[in-house]
Amino acid sequence: MWAYASAVFTYENLNFLIGFVGTALALWSLLKSRVARRFLYTRSDTTIIGATDEIYNERLEIRFEGHVIPRLTKTTMTFWNDAGKTLDHNDIAPADKLRLTLPIETQIISASLTDMSAPANNARIEISDDRNIFINFDYLDARQGFKLSCLHTGKRRAARVEGTIKGLGSPRDADYTSGLGAAWVMIKVLAFIGSTGGTGFAVAVGINYALDQYLHTFFKAVIGGICVIGAVILGFMILDRFGFLDGNRTRPRFKDDEPNLRAEIHEDLFEMPRP
Repeated sequence: MWAYASAVFTYENLNFLIGFVGTALALWSLLKSRVARRFLYTRSDTTIIGATDEIYNERLEIRFEGHVIPRLTKTTMTFWNDAGKTLDHNDIAPADKLRLTLPIETQIISASLTDMSAPANNARIEISDDRNIFINFDYLDARQGFKLSCLHTGKRRAARVEGTIKGLGSPRDADYTSGLGAAWVMIKVLAFIGSTGGTGFAVAVGINYALDQYLHTFFKAVIGGICVIGAVILGFMILDRFGFLDGNRTRPRFKDDEPNLRAEIHEDLFEMPRP
């Protein structure tokens, strides 16, 4: 029995076991405690009516309240707090308020908030002129947000989100928060674990070789495990620092999240007409 245990719990096996368990626990703790720090949005733009070809624009006339407009576009945006902490209205920089801005030649027809995670969020908008929609809220807990719908005369993706959230910077499009797909992220992570783990193991071997006559087998295994874990954690910290671990974010769910295959103009879009 003792001979069998001695054959199993060798220096190499103990080193591998401690390194594997420790690395798994360290990665789990790192990813569990990791806090994303950003205010995100997604968008959907649909041309309700209007010719996309300049040839037909000369023959097509669209009128709104007696005025000719080039097109009618619906922009729907979902904003949410992905900062891992509660945000309130004081976190919006007064000198650079959160807003939806359209080009100079574009006119806002109407806009409204169509949904929010909780009524207590008290999200609200204000149309200051024909080009800007200012956005505010009382507070947003993590994964809470709201939807904004706007009818305007601009082209698709003409509306831009601007403003500054203290500590988070400008809102970011969730579709561009990661340049890597899930498969590429996994390949990159596995490759990085291999390289950093190998570096840590090499350091451990060097230490054990230099102090071989002074160290017990168990302590050699402990040193090896610590080196491997430390190297992997350091590598993940570096990757996280440069944003390579940022995956696509999951937006909050709302009560009206149902598939909508048709571009429809809802009555609530006209709750707040332009001034």
